[in-house]
Amino acid sequence: MKKLKILFLLLFILPVALNAQNSKKQKELGLTVNNIRLEDFGITYKFGKPSAMWRFSALTMSLNNISDLYEGVNTKRKNLNFAINVGREFRKVIKDDFEFRYGLDIGFYYSKSESETINDTDPNNNSSRGDTGYQPQAKFVLGVNYVLKNKIVFGFEVLPGISYNYSVRTLKNGTEMRRETDSHSIRFGTSGEFALFSMAYRF
Repeated sequence: MKKLKILFLLLFILPVALNAQNSKKQKELGLTVNNIRLEDFGITYKFGKPSAMWRFSALTMSLNNISDLYEGVNTKRKNLNFAINVGREFRKVIKDDFEFRYGLDIGFYYSKSESETINDTDPNNNSSRGDTGYQPQAKFVLGVNYVLKNKIVFGFEVLPGISYNYSVRTLKNGTEMRRETDSHSIRFGTSGEFALFSMAYRF
């Protein structure tokens, strides 16, 4: 009778233990560097099971505000580019501390640039230009991780995919304002800005 009770107890504990093991969660928070030129920085947050994680990222591609003055002509330039992404990735251990990962990201890229030339001696020669771009994206995730002591995760990935580009340009010369025809394009494949390096802390 005692052995039977122990057997029933093991049959009860085993599924609970297996379920707890399968439901093991982990999180990762870190920094990313986009583009081969290593100029564009962002943050990334991932959570889920070790074999399948949700991923969120925000990337500031560039933020500049420049002003030049030369012989009475003042030139001002501003630009802001950023991207946000959400996706799902799956992981497989290759060997020891190396992981292969693959998945899908859905994202949105926004860009805005403005330039203005102010002529103090001849206001009729003043000019300005503004460009605004919107780019929804769908990207495949293909990458690898190197995990240091199960805490620090160094990652590299490429993100081939497809994006739809919509942009608007506004020009002003003197007092005349005109808006150019909007432009549309579709882009496939990969390029330098679709390579991503990351370093994250796992907890």
